[in-house]
Amino acid sequence: MLNILDTAPCALNPSPGTTDNKAPPRGGIEFQPAATPVVQGPRFDIPGPMMKTVRDPSLSLLALSGFDPVGPVMVEVPPVMENNAAKSAPALADWRIGYADEYLRNNAREMVEHSSVFLQALEVLRAAGAEVVPVLALLPDSTAHFTLASSNEIDERVSEHRLDALVSDGQSPAFHGFCKTGYPGVCQIFHDDLHGTKVVLWFYGARWARESLSALIRVYQQAMQTRADIPGR
Repeated sequence: MLNILDTAPCALNPSPGTTDNKAPPRGGIEFQPAATPVVQGPRFDIPGPMMKTVRDPSLSLLALSGFDPVGPVMVEVPPVMENNAAKSAPALADWRIGYADEYLRNNAREMVEHSSVFLQALEVLRAAGAEVVPVLALLPDSTAHFTLASSNEIDERVSEHRLDALVSDGQSPAFHGFCKTGYPGVCQIFHDDLHGTKVVLWFYGARWARESLSALIRVYQQAMQTRADIPGR
């Protein structure tokens, strides 16, 4: 081992009165024997050094697990529940959207014949997570005036069926007149590239539903684009 000593000058002769014949250290490099390494004995507080084969740690794990080696080792594992919370919910989940499936005029019911394009629009809403609800709508007579004091068909149907909106292919004779009294009615024209058709939809809602109607239209447009991007459709 190399020890670098202090390089300050020192006397060559020993001081008077000293009996040590050993020469004092001089500046420079002095060789000394290396320190004897300390040999550490084996440790018995950990199982690693005592294991010689793969079988040894296997037996140790069995002993620590508490299973009887002569008994069955397999245990029943409960099934892992599917984590539905981690899945993203559809955009229109919990939405209820009504459409006039029948009209009531002078106490007589009239079935509404919807075009295939409108039925496809309802399928788009269902695919986005909405519950599509057919409703019976009351048709006013030709002399009726839409006022806030009169019976409001939009309010009646929304309350009866707990709806978030109403949808119609074209201006609904049962709902459209109430748009003049402050109720939101939004017309949107969508181009269905999948079928090469044009879809004209009217969305109606309660007075407070103006912002939600805008969100509904955006989701519908995105859902149509998603359908168009699916191969084979």
